[in-house]
Amino acid sequence: MKKTRTESFSVLFWGQKTRKNKRNEFPIYLRITVDGKRAELSTHRFVDEKSWDAKSQRVKNRATNAIQINSFLDMIRGKVQETFNTLIASGEEVTARRIKDIISGKDFK
Repeated sequence: MKKTRTESFSVLFWGQKTRKNKRNEFPIYLRITVDGKRAELSTHRFVDEKSWDAKSQRVKNRATNAIQINSFLDMIRGKVQETFNTLIASGEEVTARRIKDIISGKDFK
């Protein structure tokens, strides 16, 4: 039986500080959590550690490309929320993995 009702849902952006590139920037990852189950994927965006505000999950305004990266993160957050709402409204199974697959283009249903 498909589970269509969720108890919890969250979206988090975080920096993977152990995977810095040659310019000493770390990648920003997206974590989707539905009922305690996580799915993570890279945003393919990198930021300097001093420019990342973990509390607000955004690039600080003074950083180079802050507006572009923050706009991109907002767009992804909106896409995740829209996918979640669509699955709920259509009565389909809602899992973190399913949302990840849909927004990354791997779900063809």
